[in-house]
Amino acid sequence: MEKEPKEVQNQIFVRNLNYQTTDQELTDFFQEFGPIKQCMIIRENGASRGFGFVKFALEEDARAALESKQSFKFQGRELKLYTAVKE
Repeated sequence: MEKEPKEVQNQIFVRNLNYQTTDQELTDFFQEFGPIKQCMIIRENGASRGFGFVKFALEEDARAALESKQSFKFQGRELKLYTAVKE
């Protein structure tokens, strides 16, 4: 029996990051919505893959980020935000 993916309510998936963006820059940007527990840009062999995750301390802060910034520019790129999914 296959498990169905489960949404992680306090974590967002961020696509289309500038390849030069650091974890700290992403953290600083999203802190306007509330405390960040963890911010992680996915890397392969040290190079950014252009996407990452932002984990908020509170579920409502993640929801606020998703609702206000579904599509926006950060460091010259139009980011896309989604609720993170755990498989």
